[in-house]
Amino acid sequence: MTPLPLVLTYVIAAVLGGASAARAEVNCNNTPLKPLVGIINDNVTVQNNASCTIGSAFEGAYINGNVQVAQGGSLIIQARQYPSTITGNVQANQCNFALLEGAVTVGGNVQIRQCQKESGFDGPGIKISGNFECQNNSAACDATIGVIGGNVQIRNNTGAGANVSLNEIHGNLQCQNDTTKPSAAWGGNWVGGNMQQDCAANRGFAWSGMLPTCTTLAAVLAKVPYIVSTPTTNDGTLYVAVTSTPTGAAATHAAYCNVQLTYAAIGSPGSSAPLQDTAYGYGTDENQAIRIGIGLPLSAADGGTGGVQGAWNGRLQHLGGGGLVGSVGSTTSATDAGYVGSSTDTGHTGAQNGSAEGGGNFGVTGTYSPPNPFVPTTPNDTLDIGKIDDYIIEGIHEQVEWGKLIARIYYGEKWTYNYWNGCSTGGRQGLELAENYGDEFDGLIIGAPAIWHDRFRQSDDWPWLVNEDDLVIAGYPALSTALWNATTSVVVAACQANNPSGAVGYLDDSRSCTASASLNICNKPSAVSSPNCLTPQQAAAIDKIWAGPHNSSGNRIWYPANKGVTGGVVNFTTPGGFAGSTLQVMSWDHASTTIALSLLYDSVQAVALYNPMNGIAYETEALLGSSPGVTTGGDGVAVNDLVDSIVPHFGIDEVNLDLVKNTGGKVMMWQGTADQLIRWYDSVDYYRLVATHYGSGRADFAGLHPWFRYYHAPGAFHCAAGVGPAPTNIFNQLVGWVEHNGAPDPVPTSGGTLSNCTAPGVPDVSCPSGQPTELQSIPTPFTPPLCPWPTSAVYNGSGPGNVASSFHCAGNLDANNYSLCQMLRTPTGEETSNALDYAEAGTLPQQCPIPQ
Repeated sequence: MTPLPLVLTYVIAAVLGGASAARAEVNCNNTPLKPLVGIINDNVTVQNNASCTIGSAFEGAYINGNVQVAQGGSLIIQARQYPSTITGNVQANQCNFALLEGAVTVGGNVQIRQCQKESGFDGPGIKISGNFECQNNSAACDATIGVIGGNVQIRNNTGAGANVSLNEIHGNLQCQNDTTKPSAAWGGNWVGGNMQQDCAANRGFAWSGMLPTCTTLAAVLAKVPYIVSTPTTNDGTLYVAVTSTPTGAAATHAAYCNVQLTYAAIGSPGSSAPLQDTAYGYGTDENQAIRIGIGLPLSAADGGTGGVQGAWNGRLQHLGGGGLVGSVGSTTSATDAGYVGSSTDTGHTGAQNGSAEGGGNFGVTGTYSPPNPFVPTTPNDTLDIGKIDDYIIEGIHEQVEWGKLIARIYYGEKWTYNYWNGCSTGGRQGLELAENYGDEFDGLIIGAPAIWHDRFRQSDDWPWLVNEDDLVIAGYPALSTALWNATTSVVVAACQANNPSGAVGYLDDSRSCTASASLNICNKPSAVSSPNCLTPQQAAAIDKIWAGPHNSSGNRIWYPANKGVTGGVVNFTTPGGFAGSTLQVMSWDHASTTIALSLLYDSVQAVALYNPMNGIAYETEALLGSSPGVTTGGDGVAVNDLVDSIVPHFGIDEVNLDLVKNTGGKVMMWQGTADQLIRWYDSVDYYRLVATHYGSGRADFAGLHPWFRYYHAPGAFHCAAGVGPAPTNIFNQLVGWVEHNGAPDPVPTSGGTLSNCTAPGVPDVSCPSGQPTELQSIPTPFTPPLCPWPTSAVYNGSGPGNVASSFHCAGNLDANNYSLCQMLRTPTGEETSNALDYAEAGTLPQQCPIPQ
């Protein structure tokens, strides 16, 4: 990416116009539990003897100005969980202390003078565009794991010696006249200018000389106190010691160096955090524990060949996780291709996910059980925001930071390109990184992103709720997977003629399909034979499922399991949906380990009809999940809203991707239209929001295409081919776009169960059971390419069905008003209202007169 000083100058100038010297002032005097957060377009002053905390476990701060600390003042900028930015300078004079921790970006200089207690900065994630100066202080002034665009000067300090370690310094490093000489206790620095006086290169302050081998790398990393060097006595499972192990070549994998570490900067014995753990959102006496795996192609010292250094191609590929994570994934998909790969468990183990409450036990204190020794000291259930934040953002941030740092330590060289590659939860993680740390990446693959966590996971049980409330309790025959699949085939057959690609057996855009499940009511000409045809009540239930969750005003709350999604997707007989995802949402919404899914009903009317004790309507639960402070919903039932909403942590309702856009990064997002786990409408919604944000109120998709492209994959399943094909080597397409400016238009595909099951002019009797018998006029195999939204692949009328040149990208899927009406939903925080977000969907009330 662009060197740091240029990045900060460009972003700050472009977005905010720079920090003004003549600004109003905000006086900061608070406690760690009530910090300064959000956007502040003023200078911030910490007055005499006041204490100020900037940033929290819930939110970072963006201060468009300077931060000044007066005599006796205490400042901590806490960015270990969410990043904070100061566009101007940080100046502390005669202070008590001034500390910058974690992902703090400073657009100007940092000056700390004549302060009484340990001060300075401690990364990873520190970025200072200007100089760092620490002088005439009565205690140590540390500078660890940061990137400094200017000079670093440490001088005339008394007390303990400074620790100046593992920094990238673009200017000079100068240390002099300190009572106790500074040290590079954790390792040397990479300095672009001169290294002078007590911080000279020959005093160990430069990262040079003999590079570590894989075998010795762990000992180097163990010098950092919050990289666990030995298992702790209270929890050897979570706090495993750092290891670095040469892994020999196997039949299917290249040799690599496997590094496994536990990062514990908050609450651990080596923590630098001056605040109590509870200030960071953790349970009392609970510690941070983020396990990270780094795979490194062998260096030259370890016998690696063929790359820019050993077997390394000079690039990083950080890999996303899945589900609620809880384990460190393999990195061999990256190392086999010459990339440094990284993965993380996001701060908890799979055992902490648990089976009760649909998993996610790590998110609620009080749910831990033996052999895990973390037993909270209070009996009340509360949200474990610290662990949730590690899952959402801090775990992946540290994964990326340590992947970069360890690569530089091992190879002695800086990377040339930095990439993210993730699908599902990994896709959501990529968007979190793009919004918060987008300037650190050259390119990101975002597959089927699990965004809007509360909303889409709550909707997982919508099919079960409809089946239970509208059929089972009412005494009608229930739905089954076989009935669902058969009805899907009938409806797909009715709508597939509209596919621009000419595909048979799946839908290019399910939103445009107007066919009803009533086509499969028994004895209708379009219906399949018994026992896979429907009763009228069953048909109405499937149509209700396809419509998605609605409130008592008839308005959609969230998107459905859409037409074309096939069996195994919906859970009709067992509450809990996909491994209990709705129950997990309820557990976090209510901060309860005992909340029961049986309390949830599909409508206010159902609650009134069946009159269950403490019953909760779907819309009430949805409102609780998106709005802090809600205590009752449309059903009038009180709910246990103990904490602020989870949605601000998961929602990705903010669509500001300036950190990617303004630094030359590229984003490729894709999702299958038959995704059986995450609604593909979610991705369309998000991409349209971004297009509207950068289109000044109008969805300007063409304006996004130079740097951000979304591809819908007709018929593909979740992160893979399904009945239709999936993209082929999409990560390599991204690399080509980034490094050779070759825009991926279109993206080739492969796979798909229907791509080879027909021949020209022959009925597709060889296709999977239950698929419609049609004439296929396009030669097979059939793998139309993916086109950037809102275009789609259109068959040219001749040519092989598996060659991209047989298709062209055309049309506008965003121009179909019926499809746009299917995107209407209640605004966030208004799930029980009669409001619909027409602007977000890109349509007007008069164009969608019937409730969608």
